[in-house]
Amino acid sequence: VYAGPVISLDEEDVRFPDGSTGRLAVVRHPGASAVVPFLTDPRGADPTILMIRQHRHATGGIILEIPAGRLERGEEPMACARRELLEETGCTASVMEPLITIFTTPGFSDERIHLFMATGLTRGETRHEHDEFIEPVLMPLRDALRRIESGEIVDGKTIVALLAAVVAMENGLQVAFMAPTEILAVQHFRTFHKYLSPLGVSLKLLVGSMTDAEKKIGRAHV
Repeated sequence: VYAGPVISLDEEDVRFPDGSTGRLAVVRHPGASAVVPFLTDPRGADPTILMIRQHRHATGGIILEIPAGRLERGEEPMACARRELLEETGCTASVMEPLITIFTTPGFSDERIHLFMATGLTRGETRHEHDEFIEPVLMPLRDALRRIESGEIVDGKTIVALLAAVVAMENGLQVAFMAPTEILAVQHFRTFHKYLSPLGVSLKLLVGSMTDAEKKIGRAHV
């Protein structure tokens, strides 16, 4: 139906799980990478991250987000993350760690964004494209989380990446050796005590979303 430099739009005949058929429009996207850059040690009490303010025509103005961009043909997600970090912030990272890969809008698009966190940054010169209007913003991680709570940060990939970075920092390698229920419990309680409690987030609300088993395991890890 449409093929452009960033996306294409297909109409496809599909068979649904119940055996019925229909026609759906699907936005095809090559995928993207985004990265949470840490300017200070992420294991510190309140590490500093590097975000950007960028004009986004589709949103009607400027939004606060993390560096990101689409994959070039044949490009690996981590290589894309490194390239976008350099182009948008002028930084290179000695360590680039994967966090999670998400579908952005699975109701109508196959776009996936690969999320990373970067440490050991070296500052340099930016390489903005002609249609990029970007301002770097240094920010304590807790401040970024407050801005999510207040609704100032509304970009989906940025919200997921920041929270995923918090979980990665709190759980470390032990995630690989823990049952999913344990991971969820530790995630809930450790994240609450270190980052969300200072924001005034209700413990009752947090615990209300957990099973009795998760609460018991969570208390043991606080």
